[in-house]
Amino acid sequence: MATMPGLPMFGHGQIEGFAEKYGMEYYRPYWDEEPDNYLIQRHQQDIFPLLKRRELFSGVNEFLLFDFFTGEGRVNEDVFAYTNGSDHSRALVIYHNHFGSTKGWIKASASYLNKTSGVLESQTLHDGLCLHPAQNRYVIFRDTHNGLQYIRPTEEVRDKGLYFELDAYQYHVFMDFNEVDENDSGQYSQLAGYLNGRGVPSIDEALKELMLAPVLRPLQSLASPDILKELFNARITKPDHKLSADLLNIHQEKYRYLIESLEKFTNSKTDVDAIVREAQRGLEAILKLPMFEDRYPFPGSTNYQEMLTYVQHNLASYPFVWYLLILWNDLRLIGKVITDKPEYTEISRGWLDEWGILRYLEHVLMDSGLDTGQAQSGMTILRLLTSQQNWIDGSQHKTALSLIEGWLSVEEIRAFLNVNRFHEKLWFNKEAFESMLWWMMTIGLVSRVAVPNMSLTEALEDLLDAYHQMMTLRVAEENSEYQLEKLLEGLK
Repeated sequence: MATMPGLPMFGHGQIEGFAEKYGMEYYRPYWDEEPDNYLIQRHQQDIFPLLKRRELFSGVNEFLLFDFFTGEGRVNEDVFAYTNGSDHSRALVIYHNHFGSTKGWIKASASYLNKTSGVLESQTLHDGLCLHPAQNRYVIFRDTHNGLQYIRPTEEVRDKGLYFELDAYQYHVFMDFNEVDENDSGQYSQLAGYLNGRGVPSIDEALKELMLAPVLRPLQSLASPDILKELFNARITKPDHKLSADLLNIHQEKYRYLIESLEKFTNSKTDVDAIVREAQRGLEAILKLPMFEDRYPFPGSTNYQEMLTYVQHNLASYPFVWYLLILWNDLRLIGKVITDKPEYTEISRGWLDEWGILRYLEHVLMDSGLDTGQAQSGMTILRLLTSQQNWIDGSQHKTALSLIEGWLSVEEIRAFLNVNRFHEKLWFNKEAFESMLWWMMTIGLVSRVAVPNMSLTEALEDLLDAYHQMMTLRVAEENSEYQLEKLLEGLK
């Protein structure tokens, strides 16, 4: 009704699913009925968006009804397919009014009488959609029902029409038809061939993923739910445990494949072996965190034991933290394919969003058993940890005050801490602040022991200085009443 020409008339109570249909002359209903929330939701999702575009469906001048031909060459009368529109905008509706499945093509419209000439005429689908078929020209359109976008060659639409496979009472409402010509890279033809009629949430994003396939393919090989679970289960939890050499070697080769692919993709030249070694040292340090003192001893230091207790306290056996540490280590050094100067951290951070890496990893975490909220929170943490991975460099020459002031100058950190103004005061979130300190200390520990050509003694001395700063910040936080001004005052 919402997509047919004319004026759709909805009865009172129809959308709510009431059994009693009453006219406007009724002052009140006679029956006490509860609304059908599912039916209302379906109207909100499927019907109301179409009513907002009624200009595409209300007229009769552009309306064309199409025959649906099955593979056997017969017309399936249970399938209703029609186009309509206004100006140069068009819509295509197809509905299978039968309990069963069918498949076939729509190409030619049913004959209609030309009122001017008095002759029966028929139009092809590309005419009904106002397409201009040409070689290397494609049409992109969207299904309002499932939100997916599709791409087809315009010459195929002209010569064959459109192919559909329909289940019982299935329907599609296609709108937003847009023609594009092939680009210099031939990406539209590659994407159309790859999708082969399938829909995607966004053609633009699909094109980007196609372009970034040399990056995403090795990443998918390196970071998958199965690999995350294997590494999580391989962590050292007892003094007599050892890391699996085979597992580490497999991970190392997958990581090397990623770095070499990035080097080729960015047309750069770098020391691949050095990056791989540093990342491997970082991974081993992460997997040894529960038994860190046994693997990296520092006899006679009480502060060292306190620092490890602080880090290990939040590790437990919950996969979320471990998955993020492993993924962070996989990604933190990728910017080094461009430069080994400190700016590589921002390059790594930028690529996470620019190349769709975080979008992929969010799905990896959900496929690993985390819920949507946890996965999204994980992406926020990965952004933060990647950009701040080297915060410990030079921190021994900073005070806790200058350290937190530097962090608060970063928009991502302020957002993570939920800094907000209320009654003319700036507040921060207690749990987020303590979480940030723990993450900073933990990645500082991992990145420090992974630094090439740094002795363990040097690394641990830097870490103890950093731990002292973390504890100073914790004390200031406890006395701040979670107000930024009081936090900073307490550090002066």
